[in-house]
Amino acid sequence: MMVEVKTKIALIAAVGPDGTIGSGNKMPWHMPRDLRFFRRVTTGHTVIMGRKTFDAIGSKPLPKRKNIIVTRNVLFEASKCHVAHSLHAALEMVRGEKRVFIIGGGELYRQSISMADEIYLTEILDHHPNHRLFPLFESDTVFPPIPAEQWERHSSGRQFVASSKMSGKPVGAASGLYMQFVTYRRRQPA
Repeated sequence: MMVEVKTKIALIAAVGPDGTIGSGNKMPWHMPRDLRFFRRVTTGHTVIMGRKTFDAIGSKPLPKRKNIIVTRNVLFEASKCHVAHSLHAALEMVRGEKRVFIIGGGELYRQSISMADEIYLTEILDHHPNHRLFPLFESDTVFPPIPAEQWERHSSGRQFVASSKMSGKPVGAASGLYMQFVTYRRRQPA
């Protein structure tokens, strides 16, 4: 008798203190350490993304990962990628896999947070003395709230100075921009 493995659904994102994850279909920052973390955690797994996220990463598949693009456009095709027309259809395509990652955008995060098992966040922190950094970021896409009664902070890495570029200019410790890798796990019912 074969037992079907429950696929763990994990969300992964870099999030500003106001929930910011994007603006104009782009990330408002470029942080090499976060990109290395993302690559390390997702390599070897399936990644599920919306079509706008696929466009934002250059309209090409992420290497060493099975890429599934969710779009309502029934004519959409992408070389070396799988296409699904709903989140449900994408999850059917990965049935039996150990873990899959939802990598964006905002709409897929909203649809999937209620069924997710884990959340991997790069929390971007404003430690500037005047807390003036984040008004500099424009935002039109946010990560959904993480309800404390449903989620527990499982692990938190140390805080790093976030070497980044904003508006094409390097940003470092003097700016107050820091980052921290955090993992949340869904609370088990009592």
